[in-house]
Amino acid sequence: MKGIKIKCPNCKVICFETTESFNPNVTPNGGMVRKLSNVPWEIDWLMASTTTAAEMVCPMCGVGQLAPSGRLTLVEPVPPFVEPEEIFTIEVGEDEPEAVPEVKPAPKKRAPRKGKK
Repeated sequence: MKGIKIKCPNCKVICFETTESFNPNVTPNGGMVRKLSNVPWEIDWLMASTTTAAEMVCPMCGVGQLAPSGRLTLVEPVPPFVEPEEIFTIEVGEDEPEAVPEVKPAPKKRAPRKGKK
């Protein structure tokens, strides 16, 4: 799954793309990304397979972790991570009335008792 662009979740700049070793079902490491030409610095240390997801920081903003929750922020086309479950939709016919919530009247106030203090 190489060539998928990666966006920094903090500054939203696209600086990396995935390599052939990228697997969306495991926590990423530096060996799963490749620097794009818009990054002017040599940051080969970041793209080493020994670089953990926690150490993968955006070179443009310097503060954005590329995988803050253990997943990279991929830009389309995004591969499916898990097979989606079948989704069921229920269509409401035009002749069926919408459900209206029951409105209860406010409780009546009691008159104060006479004679007792």
